[in-house]
Amino acid sequence: MEEQTIWVDRPVLRDVFLNPFWIILTIATGGLFLFVVAYLVIVRLTTRYTLTNHRLMVEKGIIAKKIDDIELYRIKDTKLDQGVIDRMLQIGSVKVNTSDVSGNWNIQKILSPRDTREKIRKATEQLKQSRNVRIHTE
Repeated sequence: MEEQTIWVDRPVLRDVFLNPFWIILTIATGGLFLFVVAYLVIVRLTTRYTLTNHRLMVEKGIIAKKIDDIELYRIKDTKLDQGVIDRMLQIGSVKVNTSDVSGNWNIQKILSPRDTREKIRKATEQLKQSRNVRIHTE
């Protein structure tokens, strides 16, 4: 089966600029906190998540690139994480529980986290069924 892209996204910036906590902290520190905000913006702009019918990938970096991936059959479970401000801004994070040595993943600050979680779940189930992967429960 040929690898096909299902979903590609980046973390959004709306919580950086619209979160009242960051605004108050920046004002309280006389603008010094802008360096932290700038760092958050750079990290998010240089991060890309990709879901294919075989794996989930995260790519980070501007000059030096780091690409990590997890085979979908290693995904055990997903969880949606959405705080109060995230709900107001219609963003959230999807936590992916894996059996891989790289540990659990956190796909942070994305639009439509519920839909993304469902796409990951469906792609994982389809791959497991196509490969006859059985889940053992204790």
